[in-house]
Amino acid sequence: MAAKVSTDAVSNSALEIYREVGLDVLILSLLADVPIHRPLNLAHSSLVGHWRWLRQVWRLMAPLSANAKPQAHVTAEKVHSSIADVVAQGRNNIAIALLRQSFQEIEDADAAELADSHQSFLANLTLFCPFIGTELLWRKGLITAPKAEGLIE
Repeated sequence: MAAKVSTDAVSNSALEIYREVGLDVLILSLLADVPIHRPLNLAHSSLVGHWRWLRQVWRLMAPLSANAKPQAHVTAEKVHSSIADVVAQGRNNIAIALLRQSFQEIEDADAAELADSHQSFLANLTLFCPFIGTELLWRKGLITAPKAEGLIE
């Protein structure tokens, strides 16, 4: 059973919060801080903190993927097993902490050594931040854009 979410200096309307910060930041804010069964006070500073982290991810990953050509598809094997295991246990806050830890390892290492780590990190990122994660995977050439069926003849 999910617990109650309250807000501090943020709109009480879920739709209004979504419109202000977007889905990726909202998901991180709801799942990162406490287990899902505990009450959560969603503060403005929490939303800003998650937004800043995603901005940091974007700044590091987007330039690495600017000239990529589609090569391969991201598969379930690319999702880091420990993060997937923790998600399966319903411990999303721990999974997000592991995701942040893997990003920290990427930041601290040489970019040339971590091509597989980038792909694995981005695959894991899509579990919680589908829009930013998918965009970065596409820019890196690891997924192709879906064809719009019926729109273009």
